[in-house]
Amino acid sequence: MLPHKEPGAADRFRRHGRLVAAPSRVAGEYFVSSLLAPQSTETAPLPHPPAPRLLDHVRTAIRLRHYSLRTEDTYVQWIKRFMLFHGQRHPAEMGETEISQFLSMLAVEQHVSASTQNQALNAVLFLYRHVLDLNPGWIDNVVRAKQPQRRTFSQSRGKVKDYTPGATSGYTLPVCSSDVTARRQCYA
Repeated sequence: MLPHKEPGAADRFRRHGRLVAAPSRVAGEYFVSSLLAPQSTETAPLPHPPAPRLLDHVRTAIRLRHYSLRTEDTYVQWIKRFMLFHGQRHPAEMGETEISQFLSMLAVEQHVSASTQNQALNAVLFLYRHVLDLNPGWIDNVVRAKQPQRRTFSQSRGKVKDYTPGATSGYTLPVCSSDVTARRQCYA
């Protein structure tokens, strides 16, 4: 509700303790009071936004390819670790020898698994190929992380007893062969 106004007085009223211009009788226009502070017609030049940084370019390239957010976070972290390992040098200054050193350090000093080392390699290669538009070449002389030893599916009774030497209960383990019919009987 508007406060009482004198006839011919400026259309203004107070809202929450502040002087506000009231709407005029003409639709779409506002009557501006002379009590309001005049605004400067000169506008200050807008500061230039900072240039996007390297990791911002990485995020943009990942999002353009519709990778998941987890992949984005993981790749950015691996690229940060790669740059920190080499004393915050820009990756455009480095090449395949620095990539090999980084991957070998992961396997030798940090004892990461083979899949972790492959993930770091893919992140660094994504940086070079899709962000910097450089081809680092074939990455040689990398100490690869040790692949886990795979166990075979079918075992003989003697091998099963080797895995369970102290098992003396009345339970016996079924021996599954590679034959399809015997395997169905084993899991039935």
